Formats: sequence, structure tokens, C-alpha cells
Amino acid sequence: MKPCLGLGLLFAVALVSASPVFGPKVAKVKYSEWMRFESRTVSDGNSSQSEEATRSKWSLSIDLPLSSEAMARFDGETGFEIKFGSSTISGKLSDDMKYHAGATSAEVPITLPRSNAIYATAKLKWGKDKVSITLTPKSDTSPSLTARDYMGERNGALNLKSKLALKIGDITQEVNLILTGKMDKKVVDTEVISGAVIVIDLKGEGQAEVGS
Repeated sequence: MKPCLGLGLLFAVALVSASPVFGPKVAKVKYSEWMRFESRTVSDGNSSQSEEATRSKWSLSIDLPLSSEAMARFDGETGFEIKFGSSTISGKLSDDMKYHAGATSAEVPITLPRSNAIYATAKLKWGKDKVSITLTPKSDTSPSLTARDYMGERNGALNLKSKLALKIGDITQEVNLILTGKMDKKVVDTEVISGAVIVIDLKGEGQAEVGS
């Protein structure tokens, strides 16, 4: 009797097909922001008074693949820094009063440099093979994240490029982003009143191979 090779061959093919395919590790960033900026100057000929007001709603999320060895080194003194547009956001895990050794998450308050007022929160989670960071403002009166950088652009559709740089512990990563959206700018300029109302709505995302 001749040996039957059919089932053995099929079994081998099935094993190969089921084997995981390991591609490059990719860092991912997603961003969205709505901002309304209003400025007004009133003049009576002898003196003038000016005022500005900004409202913004934004979110920023980052997923960074990390080895278990890198995450095992996390402790209270592990710091992070995010540079995005003209904004720099930084903190360390122990800024979360509930952080403890062995934790796999932290909620870090982000403060203004001069007043130390809390204007945003950074939520960090890590485990398995990545660290995730989500940033949200405390209220709609918190400073703009990066939309304010583009108030000088032309009215209408926006197609922009930006870069985010992340450092956490001794790991650094840069990600290029494509930003799309629109700007609605209205300007008033009379002898008595001058000013502008600028509304910017932006969304963006990007990704990069880890270490690139």
C-alpha cells in the first residue's frame, strides 16, 4: 500500500497559513480640534480698549508600541513630553496622586507654566505591547492645542502638515500628521470698532514605524 500524503500536506499548509505575520511596529496619532477666537478694539478717538477671548474643544490620542522590558522600567519618576505645533505638554507618572508601583495606568493633570492652573488631563495606559496616551482639555476655555497656530492661513479649506514628537522615559518617537479642515474668518474694521472672529475646525492623523 502506498502511503497517503494528502492529509499530511494539507495539515502542513494549514499550519503555515495560521502562523502569525509580524509586520513593522507602528505608532499612531489622532487629533481633532474646534476653536473660536474673537478680538475687539473699541476707540473713541482719545483712547481705546481691546479684549480677546478663545474657546476650544480638542482631543489627542497616541498609541506607541513598547516592549515589556521598556514598560517594566516605568516608575513614579518616569516622565513624558509631547511637542505638537507650538504646544509642549509634559508631566510624570507620580503627578497622579493615586499612582503606585505596579500600576498600569495614570491620570496626570496638565498645568499652565505660569499659574499652575490645571487646563487638561493626560490619561496613560500601558500593558502587553503598547502605551496609550489620551489628552483632553478641562473645559472649553482651556488654551487651544494647535489650531491657534493657523489663524494666519487663508479663509476656507485647510490642508496642512504638522509633526508630533513624543518622549516617554528614554523612548522617543516622531510622527508626521496631515491636518484637514476649514477656517471661517470675519473681520470688522471701522473708525470706532475693529476686530475679528475666527473659527477653525481641524482633524488629523498620522503614523510612523517605531524608531523611524
